[in-house]
Amino acid sequence: MENLKRNGDQIIYNGGSPVPVGRSGKLPNYVTYNNILNYYFKVRFIGGVSFYIVLDNSTNTNIVDYTLFNGIKFCLDINTNVLKLVADPQSQFISIDVFNCLT
Repeated sequence: MENLKRNGDQIIYNGGSPVPVGRSGKLPNYVTYNNILNYYFKVRFIGGVSFYIVLDNSTNTNIVDYTLFNGIKFCLDINTNVLKLVADPQSQFISIDVFNCLT
């Protein structure tokens, strides 16, 4: 068990302050739309609350919309692998990181 590793990469972060709407970040090269179900995303909010989520890959367009709770929305351009924050009505989103499964 002590040899298990969880590798992670930060995608969007604003130094601990709420991330402004419109900020984007590129997914690491090893994460693509076609294998996105194999990774977990840690979403952090003001107040120290974090959730691990899995992003879906069911679309037939090149832009995928993801809506979380409290109106927080992201879109992913599957051609460029760029994830963008498009809505955060309560200015509570702090960061999003991607993690592989334990290996």
